[in-house]
Amino acid sequence: MRYNRIVPMNLPIAVDHRDEFEDCVLRLTALLLAEPDQIAPSSFDHLVRLARKVMQCSKSVLLLSGPADPEEGDVAHGPRPIETDSALVRLALDADEALVISDVTADERFANDLLVTRSPSVGYFASAPLLNMVGERVGTLCVTDETPRKWLRSNEIDAMDALAGAIIADMALDESRLEIITQNSELRRLNELQAMKDEFVATVSHELRTPLTSIMASLGLLEDGIVGDLSDEARDVVRVATANSARLIALVDDLLDLEKMKSGGIDLVVSSAAVEDIVELSLSAVSGNAQNVGIELVREDRFELGTKLECDSERIVQVLVNLLGNAIKFAHSGTAVALRSEIVNHDHMVFSVVDWGEGIPEGSLSKLFDPFWQDDSSASRRVGGSGLGLSISKKIVEQHHGRLEVDSTLGIGSTFRVILPLK
Repeated sequence: MRYNRIVPMNLPIAVDHRDEFEDCVLRLTALLLAEPDQIAPSSFDHLVRLARKVMQCSKSVLLLSGPADPEEGDVAHGPRPIETDSALVRLALDADEALVISDVTADERFANDLLVTRSPSVGYFASAPLLNMVGERVGTLCVTDETPRKWLRSNEIDAMDALAGAIIADMALDESRLEIITQNSELRRLNELQAMKDEFVATVSHELRTPLTSIMASLGLLEDGIVGDLSDEARDVVRVATANSARLIALVDDLLDLEKMKSGGIDLVVSSAAVEDIVELSLSAVSGNAQNVGIELVREDRFELGTKLECDSERIVQVLVNLLGNAIKFAHSGTAVALRSEIVNHDHMVFSVVDWGEGIPEGSLSKLFDPFWQDDSSASRRVGGSGLGLSISKKIVEQHHGRLEVDSTLGIGSTFRVILPLK
């Protein structure tokens, strides 16, 4: 099994240190007294076995800080000894660096130590603390042998330090693996949610938009008198229903566009389009609306006939229709809305939509292109809307490597500029 206990590698362990220390004394003593078959394999068993070979000892154990885990090789199974306290173990757990005692039996401090008096006894003992990146102890490595050694080899302490460092590195590697696994799992979850959302959007597109289009067609037949004459009152009701159906269809289209952009952007069908055609289509789409509310549409072409623009012309018309529609909504009746088209610096096409309406408060300009945001003014409440049109328009323009800018003066009017590279 791999390492699955959470031992922070870079954060202090916030626990009651005295209680933890006493628990570690009992557990490490029990491990050192246990038979090999009473200890479950550790996640770091390969390094624990390596420590035994490198130090030429008969036993090696690893105690991890934190709550005991029977599956992690630092809990001795079977009956616990009546006595489980050891001065030798306390010394190892108190030490903040590697220590080696070549002949435990010759050290008076351990004359009555449980590990020395029991059989098989400990004659040689070495330990090293496992310290995390901020110096907090996350475990202790111990090796023992029955046979005392007459001298201390110069490299034994260095070897214990290196072995402890190898275990710390393996812990860090396992934490990295765990983090990668967690991130991959989260990524899969997000992909599944995205797939569910895409399916929902597709369902909305088919199950909602299609019936609405059918309703619009039926209302058109009623309004034109194809299915019979209507009274003036009934005709007014049909007009209201037609207008509201058109608003619903526009809202569905906006929501679909917004979701596409969140998922990576709308697929643009770029071609060479005549600027005069883009202007004509945009103005034609809003002319009826303007006429109904008493707004004059002014066309100002400041470019040579035949000028081409590399773009998705349908999407650019969508942007201009949205801007013109907004201008008509907020313009005062009897005034005009202008669409000015001109080439700037020989390499950019600028479409300016100008109105002489109520203007936009300065504090609202920074939020104007946020999805679903609407200015809390009387004019905004009067004309309504989803709050998506400007956000979508801005994203479409940016996908064309252009900019959508606005200037506005309260009480005078607003100018929205679509700035696009010609190529």
